[in-house]
Amino acid sequence: MKPDFPAIANKIVHECLNIQKGESVLIDVREDTLFLGDLIAIECKKIGADPLICAYSDEFVYRTLTETDPQYLEIPSQIHRSVVEAAQVIISCFMERKDPARSKDISGKRLAGMRSYSKNRWNRLEKGGCRWVGIGFPTAEQAQHLGIDFDSFYRMFWSAVDIDYEKLGGQAAKIQRLLKDSQSVHITNEKGTDLTIELGDRPIFSDDGRISSEDLKQGAVLLNIPSGEVFVAPLHHGTSGRVIFDLIIREGKRIVDLELDFREGRAYPVRAKEGLEHYLDLVNHASGDKDLIAELGIGLNPRITQMVGYTLTDEKIIGTVHIAIGNNKTMGGQNDSDLHWDMIVMKPTVVVDGVMLMEKGRFAEEYS
Repeated sequence: MKPDFPAIANKIVHECLNIQKGESVLIDVREDTLFLGDLIAIECKKIGADPLICAYSDEFVYRTLTETDPQYLEIPSQIHRSVVEAAQVIISCFMERKDPARSKDISGKRLAGMRSYSKNRWNRLEKGGCRWVGIGFPTAEQAQHLGIDFDSFYRMFWSAVDIDYEKLGGQAAKIQRLLKDSQSVHITNEKGTDLTIELGDRPIFSDDGRISSEDLKQGAVLLNIPSGEVFVAPLHHGTSGRVIFDLIIREGKRIVDLELDFREGRAYPVRAKEGLEHYLDLVNHASGDKDLIAELGIGLNPRITQMVGYTLTDEKIIGTVHIAIGNNKTMGGQNDSDLHWDMIVMKPTVVVDGVMLMEKGRFAEEYS
């Protein structure tokens, strides 16, 4: 499969983000995605926007995390903060390091320092007047780390970008209307998940491939590529029950069948078949509301059907839900943390105020 990257860059600039003449655009790239950043920057230049490309290699990130005194990792960069403050659009041309396995032996304390550094972007989005898109880019190293075939991973990823966005938007709108008029969501599955979530009057957002003027009025300024979810920041005090998350791969390590109890929205770890210590290490070294429920998301991308441990695609698997802990201030919530962690529940049954939305991972006909 050979993606049409010039066409993808054009779509990002004109359809997804509707970038305008005179807007300042910050484009973050890895060393292997610089070519895509160049294509996006050229599209910006053609319409009179002002792009700036910032590159981060795996080698730089690794050596920064392993060779820098932890106290310096936590000091915000004034230059970086100034650039982010000036940006009206932020485009991240990677959502994962090229070789995630390199970070598997780095401590939670050091990783927390890097998150503190990067939180500048989220603070900028919370202030308003800025929109953001995060673009994944699969690599052979990621596939090897995930234990999957690279060619299949690559095809799944880019086919998930080339979907019917009108159809996606229509399904997302139906689910948004259901959630907007409802108060609670009940999620169960055969593994033992049994969770009740209170929605209150929190706004319901959709990641349907574009940030429209209506989205901006609502405060929806975030977008992923691949796209495909409806999401909300729940009221944490009304969330209770147990969730079992099938597979999580974060910062180079696997967590299998992680079981969390939620009481008044706070996550209490119970057990995991594998990786509980890694979960605790990352959460214990995070800041603020790190263990409060942050998000309920519903996956909608029809081309993503397999869980592989790559969060950007896993959370878009059609017929799944994901629960996040940590920060949710960019989606209408009040949690403040340097951590936002999405975790997926497979084959859920989801009932919204007594209405069946999906059963064992299959949407009811009126919401499909």
